[in-house]
Amino acid sequence: MTELQLKDIDSDQLHQLEEIAAEQGQPLDVFVAAVLTDILRHHRAEREKGLGTRIAKRFEGIGLNDQEIEELRGHAVQPPEFD
Repeated sequence: MTELQLKDIDSDQLHQLEEIAAEQGQPLDVFVAAVLTDILRHHRAEREKGLGTRIAKRFEGIGLNDQEIEELRGHAVQPPEFD
């Protein structure tokens, strides 16, 4: 297994990590490895989502809701007519 050194971590933060690990009955190194694994799993899952999901997430909370935009799924697209 690879050894990981944490530099420039605040002693209070390190103490908090040790307390959380102890609460879960794990040594600090096992706890930190599990946290890092969860972060990587979440990151990979976010990256693998479809383009539409990623675009929707980027623009969520800008004030639009589902009632303001008509759903076009299932409707045939009509080309525009130019005079």
